[in-house]
Amino acid sequence: MKNIHVFVKKCKQSFLILFFFAVFFLLFTQNRLITEGIQDGLLLWYNGLVPSLFPFLMLTQFLLTTDAMDGLAHFLETPCKKLFGVGGQGAFVILCGFFCGYPIGAATASRLWKQGRLSTPETQRLLSFCNNTSPGFLQLYVCGTCLAHRIPGWMILLPVYGAALLIGLIKGRRPLPRTEENGAAPAVPSGRGWMEDSIQSVLMLAGYTVLFSIIAKMVTAPTGDVTILQSYATGILEITTGTRYISRIQPLYLPAQAMLIFTLAFGGISCIFQTKAFLTGANPKGETLSVCRYAADKLENGVLAVILFLLLRFLTGRLL
Repeated sequence: MKNIHVFVKKCKQSFLILFFFAVFFLLFTQNRLITEGIQDGLLLWYNGLVPSLFPFLMLTQFLLTTDAMDGLAHFLETPCKKLFGVGGQGAFVILCGFFCGYPIGAATASRLWKQGRLSTPETQRLLSFCNNTSPGFLQLYVCGTCLAHRIPGWMILLPVYGAALLIGLIKGRRPLPRTEENGAAPAVPSGRGWMEDSIQSVLMLAGYTVLFSIIAKMVTAPTGDVTILQSYATGILEITTGTRYISRIQPLYLPAQAMLIFTLAFGGISCIFQTKAFLTGANPKGETLSVCRYAADKLENGVLAVILFLLLRFLTGRLL
């Protein structure tokens, strides 16, 4: 076992060294593409992420520094237990995860977990279905801007949210591993710092947005026009740019529609890295969360959403 650990460590070191030299080489040989990627990433962050996420980050961070959530947790304790197998503190995570967009659900779950209000198994379960694309993004950007309503909005919303909800309900039937009762939450910190946390979080998102914008630019650079495979690859990397490229495929055949649904439910590797930044650290018991498990759960979300979408297409085709 020790030899395996040493081997894995050496592989990681070798990969990091190769990655460093590859980036160093690209900085000199692909300077124009990198500059364009940085510009595109910053514009996407400034025009898209800041206005859509920063207000929610401020609101959730502020509420989590008060005892305002205790009343909501007490009121929704029973339905949360029966439906999803988590305590009432998970209710706020569920609301944020379904209505506020990436990565607010993960940020909220992580904050409650680090405060000791959620156990590690509860948090890991909530992460499996409570970190989703916001309804505003789906309706306004995807259905309106990208697709020009070529696909009905409900045909996109139902598979994306239905898959997440179904996964939550299925996992809710399984009992969580027994842990020590959280009991009363630790003393809730004062409101001081919630603004700083929000600003730090949105700046961290800027770094990941720029990084994956550069990678997406590299993926689409070799050919003049973006090919179907390049559109799919970009969707796996980054949700906003990938959605734009996939929606431009003409004609938008069923495989492209299915890939669009997968992209929206999966969220892209960029969102996984953004989520990872919120999940670092440990809770008061010294426990950590698994980012790999979260990534596997998002893959499960994507596959299930595609199955539901194809089922909807079949049923509507038969009925209409």
